[in-house]
Amino acid sequence: MITRRRFTASSLALLAGVPAARAQTWPDRPIRILVGYAAGGGVDIVARLLGEPMKQALGQTVLVENRTGASGMIAAGAVAKAPPDGLTLLMAASGEVAINQHLYKDKMAYDPLRELTPVALTGIVPCVVVVAAQTPVRNAAELIAYVRANRGKLSFSSSGVGNPQQLAGELMNHMAGTDVLHVPYRGSAPAVTDVATGAVTMSFSSLAAALPLMQDGRIRAVAVTSRERMPQLPDVPTLAEAGPELKDYELLNWFGLFAPAGTPEPIVTRLNAVIVAGLSDKSIAEKLEIQGIVPRLMSAPDYRAFVNAEAEKIRRDRAARQHQARELTRTAGVSGSSGVYFSCRPLPRCPAGRFPTPSRCATCRWHPPTRWSRRGPARAAPRRRPWRPQGRPRASDMARKIRRRPCRPSRRRGARSCR
Repeated sequence: MITRRRFTASSLALLAGVPAARAQTWPDRPIRILVGYAAGGGVDIVARLLGEPMKQALGQTVLVENRTGASGMIAAGAVAKAPPDGLTLLMAASGEVAINQHLYKDKMAYDPLRELTPVALTGIVPCVVVVAAQTPVRNAAELIAYVRANRGKLSFSSSGVGNPQQLAGELMNHMAGTDVLHVPYRGSAPAVTDVATGAVTMSFSSLAAALPLMQDGRIRAVAVTSRERMPQLPDVPTLAEAGPELKDYELLNWFGLFAPAGTPEPIVTRLNAVIVAGLSDKSIAEKLEIQGIVPRLMSAPDYRAFVNAEAEKIRRDRAARQHQARELTRTAGVSGSSGVYFSCRPLPRCPAGRFPTPSRCATCRWHPPTRWSRRGPARAAPRRRPWRPQGRPRASDMARKIRRRPCRPSRRRGARSCR
C-alpha cells in the first residue's frame, strides 16, 4: 500500500535526480559565450581560445557573441536573466562582476553576486600603459614627468567606465598627483587604436589588445601596473619604479567564466573541468602568456570565494576613499563630490596657508563654487545677462548697425509701436 509519506519521499528522490539526468544529456544545443567588449580585446581572445577545447570536450558548437556597451554590463545582464541551463555563459572581467556593483548599484539591472554563478577563473591580467610611437616617453619615470609638464592637457583611454583599466589610471592620478582625463571606449581594441591615431595620449589596456599595434611599431609600452615586471615585457618598468610616491602602486585585472544563477552544480563542475583542462594545455597556455594573461587554475568553489573576496576588497577600499574625501571636504570648509573611485586630493592652500585657493580636483575636476579670500568664502557676483533686441529689425537699422529697442505695446488694442 502506498502511503502519503512513501509517495512524498519517492517524489523528492525523483526531483533530486533531475539535475543529474540533465547533466548526463547536457549539452543538447549549441553553447553561447557572451562577451561585453569589442572583438580583438583580451576578454574576446580568451573566449575564442577556450571555445575550441570546449567544443571538442562537449561535442557541441561554441559561439562567441560580442555585446558591447555599458562597461560590459549589457552582456552580463543578458546572461544573468538567461535560463539556468548552462547553454548561455559569460566571459567577463573583474569590472562587471566585482567593481561596477559598488559604482552603479542604482543603475545596474542585475546583482552579479546573486544572479551569476562563478564557473572558472581563466587568468590574471596586469594592465599595460601604451603611448603613440611619436610621444617623447620611453619609461615610467619619463611618463610621470611628461604628464606633470603637460598638466590638464593629456588624456588616457580605457575599455569602459568603472573597469580596472580606468581605475589604474585614476590610481596613478591619485598617487602621483597628476591630472589626466579619462576617455572611455567600448572595448580595449578601439581604445588602443585611438592612441596610435593621436586621439588620446595614452591607454591602460591588456597586452592582448595592444600587442598587434606594438608589433607594427605604432604604439610603445612604457609601464605595467603589476608590482613585478611582466615576463613578456622584461624591459618595460612598472609604474611603481617611477618615483617614491608610486612605490606601493599595483592594480591587476582578471578574466573568468560565469553562468546564470541556478545552473545545476554538475553542469558547473563539468564546465570547470573542461576549462581547467584547456588551460593545462601547453599550446593554449603559451598563447595566453603571449597575450599577457597568466593562467591560474581554480575549482568552482575556490573561484566563488575568490570573486566574493575581490568584491569585498573593492567595497572596503571605496568606503575608505569616501571617508577620506568627506574628511578633506570637512576640513576645507566646502562641499563637493568625490571622484568615480578614488577620492579628491586636498585643495591647495593660499599663500597665507589659511584658506584653499580656487582649483579643480585632479580626479573628478570638481572645484569649489565660491571664491576664497583671507576672510573666508564669499559668493561670486552674479553675471548679468546681456541685453538683446527683440522683434524684427528694420533694413535701415541693419544697414547702419544700430540696435533697435524692443517693440512696446501701444495704447490701442492689439497694436504695437516700434521705435
